[in-house]
Amino acid sequence: MVVAITYLAELHPPRNRGAAIGCMQIFWVVGTIAFQATFLSWRFLVGLSVAPPIVLVLVIVTFLPESPRYLLTRGKVRLTIKALQTMFAMNTGMQRDKYPVGKSGCGKRRVVSEEDGDGWI
Repeated sequence: MVVAITYLAELHPPRNRGAAIGCMQIFWVVGTIAFQATFLSWRFLVGLSVAPPIVLVLVIVTFLPESPRYLLTRGKVRLTIKALQTMFAMNTGMQRDKYPVGKSGCGKRRVVSEEDGDGWI
């Protein structure tokens, strides 16, 4: 749940970010309350609650772009800029090539790898 909220907040433009996260939280709580009162068998409730997220993950993962921060930490600078250009075009309605950054200054910094152990935590 926390990962979904973080990803949602990272990809939404500031003007809709609060509404999108608020709707997600409200639907989560309303769905939990509605299903809890409806079904008496907890196994059926758990099975019914698990099925939609699994389907959503399988379908949505193929369409969602990687997080620019994730791409950058993996050293994929060109893909990072491409993802940022796509987000810029969706958020502003302008052309992708109007994105104000053409290249990244990350070439001089060390890229974090999983072996380093210097991750986010």
